[in-house]
Amino acid sequence: FQMTLDGDGMGDDYAAYQRQLEAAIWANSAGGSPDLAKTCESLAKIREELVTLREKYLPSLVKTATSLRKLKEEVVEESAKTSTGELSIAAQFLIEQDIEKAEIDLRDIVSDHRSAHTAISKSGKDIDRYLGKNLSGLFKGQKDLDCSDQIRLSTSELICKHIHTSGYIKSSAALVKDAGIPKEPEKLPEDRMDVEALTFQLKEKNLATLDQWVKKNEDGNYALRADLDKLRLIKLIQAGERTKAIEYCKTAMRSSIDSDREFGAIITAAFMLKDSRVYLQKRLPAQIDALQKRIMYALTYEQCLLPYLLNIGIQSIPNLMHIRQHVDKRPEFMFSGDEFPLALYSECDGHCTVNCPILRQQVTKENPAMRISCGHVMSKDAVTKLSAQSSFRGGNRIKCPYCPSESTIEQAQELKF
Repeated sequence: FQMTLDGDGMGDDYAAYQRQLEAAIWANSAGGSPDLAKTCESLAKIREELVTLREKYLPSLVKTATSLRKLKEEVVEESAKTSTGELSIAAQFLIEQDIEKAEIDLRDIVSDHRSAHTAISKSGKDIDRYLGKNLSGLFKGQKDLDCSDQIRLSTSELICKHIHTSGYIKSSAALVKDAGIPKEPEKLPEDRMDVEALTFQLKEKNLATLDQWVKKNEDGNYALRADLDKLRLIKLIQAGERTKAIEYCKTAMRSSIDSDREFGAIITAAFMLKDSRVYLQKRLPAQIDALQKRIMYALTYEQCLLPYLLNIGIQSIPNLMHIRQHVDKRPEFMFSGDEFPLALYSECDGHCTVNCPILRQQVTKENPAMRISCGHVMSKDAVTKLSAQSSFRGGNRIKCPYCPSESTIEQAQELKF
């Protein structure tokens, strides 16, 4: 409780890193698995409830603790120096009043915690339901962290390197000590302590110091300059200063607008879309994250593979678990049919075949899909059948069954997929 009230540099540093790591873990959750997206959604609701509880009760608890500490220093310790060693009636009343107020707050916290605990319990059930505990047998040559000290040490070094290259030096040093890593990772450049300051200034959107640092350490890396310009542009648009944003585009960003599509997307969303506020709220965190990663890369001159491994695992492991479940239950039917028994997630889902809406049959190489002049698609047999039913010029014309237009057989074009 004392550390929570007074604050601690190591705790703030670790909390900042934890938030960054959680954001990296859940960034691509929806693209990996629907089950993982549901779990992520429930965890986000729990976080909102806990943040609400903290904002509601922490100021009152801090105020009460400060008052009790002040009474202890000014009243209790002074009374102990007297001959009687007893508190005055006024001092007793003040202490009892603060204690009673603290008890009321604690009872309210317990009451609200019960409602939050229900959501936590539900989220735990979702994790047990959607996330597999037993991952054995998923990969060839899979290794357990507990089977070898060398594997455990290599994993700790990978995690430590990720924390170190992210700019959280104190957390990295603490992990080196706790995990028993024999040597620290590669040192950052001489201005490595500026990384932490720049990170927190970036989160506070303090662009003045960042601008000076980028100009000093640019070294031909124009992407850093461009990211900072985008961030400043978004900040101006969010503040409603569109005139200044236009002037900034004309002066500072003239050389980059034509060659960078992201500038055009930001400007279009800000000046042409009706609801640009939603777009900017989603764009700003992503832009800050991109700029932060570029700054870290410019300082460390290296990138850690841990975030990429996490993203790959988040997307692949749920599908592998689903496949193993089907193999264990019905191995003889796994590949017996024409279709794969599982849905394979893809960024561009689509059909590779067409069903004729007239003859109700699937097109083939012998009976391909045909597009008539009005734009409607049907099979070649359907085109032949419609032309045979036509009474114009020996059945050469086609009357589209879906619109009033007419065309000839020669105008129909074969579609290839």
